[in-house]
Amino acid sequence: MTEALDLKKAYRGSGGGSGFFPRKDQWPQDILSGFIVFLLALPLSVGIAMASGFPAMSGLMTAAIGGIVVGLFAGSPLSIKGPAAGMIVIILGAVEELGRGQSVVGVKATLAAIAVGGVIQMVMGQLKFGKISQAFPISSVHGMLSAIGVIIISKQAHSMMGRIPSAKEPFHLLLEIPALLMHLNPAITVVGGLSLGIMVVWPFISQRLFQRFLKRIPAPLVVVSFAIVASWALGFSHEHNVNVLGYESTIGPQYLVNIPSDLSTAYISPDFSQIQSATWLKWLFMIVAVGSLESLLTVKAVEALDRERRPSDANRDLTAVGFGNFLCGMVGGLPMIAEVVRSSANLNANAQTRWSNIFHGLFIALFAIGLPGAIHMIPTAALSGLLVFTGYRLASPKHWLESWHKGPEQFAVFAITLVVTIMTDLLIGIGVGLACELILNLSISGTLKNLTVPSLRITQGEKESREETTVVGVYSPLTFANLLPMLTTLRQVKARKIQVDLSHSKFIDCTSMIALTAFTQELGYGNQSVELTGLEKFKTFSKHPYAARVANHKLDPVSVNNEILMPEVVSSRGNKSQTDEGSTK
Repeated sequence: MTEALDLKKAYRGSGGGSGFFPRKDQWPQDILSGFIVFLLALPLSVGIAMASGFPAMSGLMTAAIGGIVVGLFAGSPLSIKGPAAGMIVIILGAVEELGRGQSVVGVKATLAAIAVGGVIQMVMGQLKFGKISQAFPISSVHGMLSAIGVIIISKQAHSMMGRIPSAKEPFHLLLEIPALLMHLNPAITVVGGLSLGIMVVWPFISQRLFQRFLKRIPAPLVVVSFAIVASWALGFSHEHNVNVLGYESTIGPQYLVNIPSDLSTAYISPDFSQIQSATWLKWLFMIVAVGSLESLLTVKAVEALDRERRPSDANRDLTAVGFGNFLCGMVGGLPMIAEVVRSSANLNANAQTRWSNIFHGLFIALFAIGLPGAIHMIPTAALSGLLVFTGYRLASPKHWLESWHKGPEQFAVFAITLVVTIMTDLLIGIGVGLACELILNLSISGTLKNLTVPSLRITQGEKESREETTVVGVYSPLTFANLLPMLTTLRQVKARKIQVDLSHSKFIDCTSMIALTAFTQELGYGNQSVELTGLEKFKTFSKHPYAARVANHKLDPVSVNNEILMPEVVSSRGNKSQTDEGSTK
């Protein structure tokens, strides 16, 4: 039976006390934060929808549902739910492959996958799959996201210059860009190029000039404002030729965002007729897997960025996002995730409670209902420029450098995931990236033993300051493949002080180092403390603090069985002899 969602319980820890509504002093700040996020989300939602092969209104539907509905009971109170650039490649691929050249058929079949995927996410949340993101190899994630960024650039660069490419695959689209420069539409290119330029320079301008006023204005809003003025000045509302920079250009309403004046026509019903096909199941898996992973990673990032360290419930958040995706799939919206850019803006705007998210959704809905004509005045080239910048941020060189600094094996996984994804598709790219990470780990650790279940010994250490310390000894290689059982065990230890002794392990991979460090910080904000010991006995693959490491000392000849001890007796009051007996049985 599914646990009923308790709004009061969901609200606790969001900064608003135990009541459902914010305090009087929190209302103004939440309204302001919601409005700032709305200004950022409006153009992004429209652009992401169009880049995904969906109607523009679909993006606004998802943003409104993500704020108004999901915002009420999400487990991460300050993360903003809505359409995300990271899902463009998946949704567009689903529309094209399921539609077989008929976009309406593809959209309807994709909506069915979004709705069913939402139900699966709700089940995953109730089964407490929320922690799975902690065990996903970080280099594979960055490789996947960088590949998505490159694919977005390859597709949107053509639209930004007003041309339809002949190629379809990302690699060939990139190769076609130099030829595109010889046959671009000058007027459209100026609008798209200046929009991209605004996205690049606005952060520097807003930080150095009129900071108090400009820093609250998001760059996408400046892009949209410029684009609407350019659309009016150049006369995009009717087809004609204009002279721009000495070149003749054809412009017209075909280069504007197409949005219905009657919102009742925006509803699109899902089509479940392809539900048994292997192709449909493939895209269902992609929507669930990538959407859940991205959303969960964002929730963790937002929790780390929050100055007040308000806790998030990843499982509840996954359930809430799943419910939102079910609604979106049934009414014609895109899938939603917890989106990092809008969530960061929400935090930077000093949001107090989850009502900033709800207000952002309300502003989106009111704008879509009251001013659809304003959206129609936006040239699609401006949104393409915005998305090219978004793609660059996903594929930023800093991700390449970060992977290199973590070690050559991490860079290899990152690069292989990126290249294979671009050359084939996302599913193959992720699979190859995971396989490479696993093969590298096995070749370094030199053993298949304890591949999915680590060997642990849990004992009581000496008392310090009248508090007994529980020691968790790791007696096997620790990798992403056996990391989740390790974290599950650590969370069941109730002692005030926990010591994770890694000196008996042969190998610890990068993902495990990141997860263990995050775990020490997570408990550090509560009543428990965690200390990692034995790391000085390892040789690291690089100077990065999260680099993988291999033992450079002779390991003690201690044989520990393959089972993990997870009894309730492991606590600060636990019985030492009972614990030792259980761990070596």
